[in-house]
Amino acid sequence: MGTGTGDGTIRLDLIDNDSIVDGVGSPLGGPGAGNGSFTGGQAYTVDKTAPAVLQVRSTTPDGSYSAGAAINVTVDFSEPVTLAGGNLRISLDIGVDVLIGPFGPAVSAAGTCVVAAGHNSADLDSLSPLTLSAGTLRDPAGNSGVLGVPAGDRLADLQDIVIDTISPSASMSSAAADPTNASPIPVTVTFSEPVSGFTAGDISAVNGTVGGFAGSGADYSFQLTPSGQGLVSASFGAGTAQDAAGNGSTAAPGFSRTYDSIAPSVTGVDSPAPDGTYGIGQAVGVTVGILRAADGVGRSAPGDARDRPRRRRRRVLGRLVDGDPLLHLCRRGRPRDARSRLRLLRRARGRRATIRDAAGNAAVLTLRLPGRRDRSASTGTS
Repeated sequence: MGTGTGDGTIRLDLIDNDSIVDGVGSPLGGPGAGNGSFTGGQAYTVDKTAPAVLQVRSTTPDGSYSAGAAINVTVDFSEPVTLAGGNLRISLDIGVDVLIGPFGPAVSAAGTCVVAAGHNSADLDSLSPLTLSAGTLRDPAGNSGVLGVPAGDRLADLQDIVIDTISPSASMSSAAADPTNASPIPVTVTFSEPVSGFTAGDISAVNGTVGGFAGSGADYSFQLTPSGQGLVSASFGAGTAQDAAGNGSTAAPGFSRTYDSIAPSVTGVDSPAPDGTYGIGQAVGVTVGILRAADGVGRSAPGDARDRPRRRRRRVLGRLVDGDPLLHLCRRGRPRDARSRLRLLRRARGRRATIRDAAGNAAVLTLRLPGRRDRSASTGTS
């Protein structure tokens, strides 16, 4: 007997219409239609629909998880099924297969994924279809399961589980040049992702102190105040901050600046020209010695000197590389007045000329005459 198409139940009933008679012609149940009807026969269920996967979900709460975390993975079916002789395999986008052993009959089955180093996913997802390593997955009627996961019902569609095994990294930077005469020195700390737990106490300073700490998420800042001249540095070790998954930060590359607040000074003025008498228009080479190297100058600044009566009998000593300012020697008062200073004439277009060291300190251009006490000071600006 055929069962037709579709699902449902089937039962064999007998409807008496007096067409069934015995050997002597007596109708079933006696004369009269329906007297011999039978409607209480055995009912049979007809199931021709294959069981299907409804969804892949997790009982693990949404959130971020790092190495060592156990993530539940559950499969729901459209009807009870039995897995026999093999494993149900659920592949995840982190490269892990969750294996579920024989079970059933049941409408759900679950396995566990243990997160390891190198597993990372912004939104943990299951792949479709599921697979069997061996054996069968059938409903009670013997229909084999369909293992494709419906669109919109995969793990990533139903959960927000982040797998993160990458430690956040950090860097320190500053707008201050190196070397610098700035105090305090502003320092910016930038992490590769938002973190928590980072405090001023995590920062170690050498030849300096930490203050003005502020920030949150991935961006922080602090002030590094030098305790003295020379190298000033700051650092912090691994594990000082944690991301949302609990991964500790890596150690930041050390930050340092050379602190220099001492102004360079002139050690003397000399000339390679032989002693003698020179007239107007004759060139005389001049070298200005600097105690410490100045930007664009080096340790000496050679130039040509020319007598210029219209400039109050000042003697031009040379041209410096930085903006090409003119440098002249000025002696005022009577010879016993021990004031002798180098001065910078204004640059072209009225801009101010300067001599500075690499840290930005303006040079002190006062010269001390032999046997005299220096009673004045001048900085390298005009």
